[in-house]
Amino acid sequence: MLRMHYPILRTMAAIWLGFLGMVALGPDPLPIPLAPRHGLWFLAGLLYMQFLEYGIHRFLMHGRIPGSIRLGHIEHHRLFHGERFRSRNAADLATIPGRWWIFPVTGGAHYLVLSLLLPPGAATVVVFALALHYAAFELTHWFTHVDASAIDRTLGRIRGLRTFWAREIEHHRVHHKTPARAFNFSYPYLGDLIADANPRPARTPRESLP
Repeated sequence: MLRMHYPILRTMAAIWLGFLGMVALGPDPLPIPLAPRHGLWFLAGLLYMQFLEYGIHRFLMHGRIPGSIRLGHIEHHRLFHGERFRSRNAADLATIPGRWWIFPVTGGAHYLVLSLLLPPGAATVVVFALALHYAAFELTHWFTHVDASAIDRTLGRIRGLRTFWAREIEHHRVHHKTPARAFNFSYPYLGDLIADANPRPARTPRESLP
């Protein structure tokens, strides 16, 4: 069980240890107590992540830019498609999370830039929102693909959460059936909502194979 879930555990550890390291060593400490304006910065971080998630998935993972990110995503679609949308095979599941260093590196870069541009305390609040959104994305993406998981059994007993989880799984299943759709993974799928109102063609991983 630990071997199967090791990739997502490593990613979660990297996200939160990276964030704590930024707060401990960086120029913009966590503001205590939080002021009402910090809530607005937190929401701004979540909103930014909705569109960043969409853009990276659509234009880097499904676009024409060569590199390990695109190739890794192609492999992910090869392993999880059609009736093989879910698995308990550790090798298959290892393709799900992003590289463990993604948040420490990109989150740290955001933190340094924002600490120069935003009022005191705001950069840390924004980066906390980025960390929370990214951690939620990685966890839910992971368990969307894990077959017969404890999350399925637990949420299946709670009416409201059961419905939400079923919709989350189905939204991502649509992407694996039709890779030119449903690029957002995280609710409320703002990038997808805007793209659906202004549709443009997108390349699929199979069309992008070398």
